[in-house]
Amino acid sequence: MEKNLTVRIFKIISIVLILAGVVFIALILTKSKTEIMESASLQNRLLNPYFMIAYVALGLCVILAFLFPILNIISQPKNALRVLIGIGAIVLIGVIAYSVSSNEFTDFQLIRLKITETGSRQVGAALLATYVIAGASILAILYAEISSLIKK
Repeated sequence: MEKNLTVRIFKIISIVLILAGVVFIALILTKSKTEIMESASLQNRLLNPYFMIAYVALGLCVILAFLFPILNIISQPKNALRVLIGIGAIVLIGVIAYSVSSNEFTDFQLIRLKITETGSRQVGAALLATYVIAGASILAILYAEISSLIKK
């Protein structure tokens, strides 16, 4: 019953946000670009509420993105260990990638690119971590497929 109620509430919220967005899009489309560009009061009346709807939707998504995993961990503590191991592995990959990465640019290139040595190293670490995680994902997919073929 609780899941059905939660699903219904989120459907209602989604429908309300979608309808409000459609109404404001329709109102915006009824005005010309020059009217909207020249009139600050028209911008406030049409665009600001539209942006507020987007901010509310984004805020709900961020809150729910943090809330649901926490609730899932609380309701299923056995899976919490797997989640913590996964988070630890990602952190470990990040630390190793940062310690291995280095700045490959000269001082002139850093100035031209408007980045610091630390920023360059962080970008390199992020790229390296992305490559490692992508490779591990591909290996996991291949392992799952091969093991399912063997089990058949």
